[in-house]
Formats: sequence, C-alpha cells, structure tokens
Amino acid sequence: MTERSVVHSTFVVERSYPVAPAKVFSAFSDPDVKRRWFVDPYDPTPSRHEMDFRVGGKEVNAGCPSDGQMHFFNAVYQDIVPDRRIVYSYELLFGETRVSVSLATIELVAESGARGL
Repeated sequence: MTERSVVHSTFVVERSYPVAPAKVFSAFSDPDVKRRWFVDPYDPTPSRHEMDFRVGGKEVNAGCPSDGQMHFFNAVYQDIVPDRRIVYSYELLFGETRVSVSLATIELVAESGARGL
C-alpha cells in the first residue's frame, strides 16, 4: 500500500488580463466557455463537463489522458460575488484514488488600463 500524507498549505497565483473583471468572471461562469478549457485536441477520448454555477452548485470535469486512467475534478461552489469573487472546494481523483482536496478563491480586481472587451 502506498503511504499517504496530509499537507496543509497555501499558495497564490496572480494573473493580469487587459479586460474588465466582468469579462474574466464570464469566462469562469459560462459553462460553454469553460468547457473549452478542458478540451485536448490531441486526445480523441471524450471528456465530461457538467457545471451548475451557483452557490451550492457543482462542477464535474472528467477525462482520460493518454495514461488510460480517468481523471476527475469535482467541485462545489461555496461563494459567488458576481464580477468580484468565486470560492469553491474541489477534489482531484486519478481513477478511484483521491489525490487532493482543496479550497480555491478567485478574486477579480480591476487594474488601471483594463478595458471592457
């Protein structure tokens, strides 16, 4: 049996986009747009994407990369403030093995020079 551990940690990823927060929020909240994030043009294996973007709603992304083992992203939306914040908890599974459970917070802040594209 493989030894498993518990590690609690925090990290921050910052990105800047030359558009208004509403445009970025739309990319996270529109199921048709977000589904395109997970398409692998080199892998013909169909993937699964379901998204109910509301507090308490769920998102599921599943696919089978070239290693032949299904990968799952299962999320629950905990807090949504339109155009400002999205908080969700999620688990990642490789096959039936849960490899992580996390809480993610996405904050959207306008910077000077952002356009409403």
